[in-house]
Amino acid sequence: MEAGRAIGLEYPEPLPVRALLDTGSPFTIVNRVFAKNRRLRRTESDVPLRTLGGACLGDEHCCSMSFPDSDLPKIEVMGIVAADFNREPFYSCLIGRDVLRHWNIQFDGRSGCVKIST
Repeated sequence: MEAGRAIGLEYPEPLPVRALLDTGSPFTIVNRVFAKNRRLRRTESDVPLRTLGGACLGDEHCCSMSFPDSDLPKIEVMGIVAADFNREPFYSCLIGRDVLRHWNIQFDGRSGCVKIST
C-alpha cells in the first residue's frame, strides 16, 4: 500500500470488523455493503457462490487483512467475495478456509474457547 500511495493510489484506512470463523466455507466473504463503503477494488464480477441460503452471485475484491493485538501475521493481498448478508446482520465478514489454512486452530467444546496460533 505504501508503494501504491507513493504513485497516487488511494486506500481507505483500516477498519475493524466483526467476523465469523466458518471452517465449512472454502472462501472468505465480506458484506457487499461493506465492500462498497470501503471502496474495495473489484477484481471479478458474478462469481458463483453456494451458501446455506442457496446459490447466488458475488463480486471478488482485493483486500488486505490484519489481526491487531495478536501474533497472527498480516495477509497483505488476498481476494474475497462480496455478497449480501441478508440472514446475518451481526457480522461484516465470514472468514473461510482460504484464511484459516494459514494457522493452527483449536476449539475446546467444553469451554467454547478457540485458540489460533501460527
